[in-house]
Amino acid sequence: MNQAIQILDGFDYDSQHQALKVVAINSGALINCWIIDVLQDEAAEFYQLHQFEIEEQLTSLISQEKWNARGEIVLTKVDLTF
Repeated sequence: MNQAIQILDGFDYDSQHQALKVVAINSGALINCWIIDVLQDEAAEFYQLHQFEIEEQLTSLISQEKWNARGEIVLTKVDLTF
């Protein structure tokens, strides 16, 4: 595990984008991470069921520097449901 990357516990929900927002810290820099296509009424349950997978996937993508032009990581709900 890369100690320079931390995924903060919890999430915020952005109803405009129908997305969970999870914040990560990479060597002191905050990175907004989005999981899109999640409905508000399913957000809490989805996060609880997939928290470990979310953290693993985000840590991997951040360590590979796979953020977009705005410095964000964006996943879809499908990316996390196997």
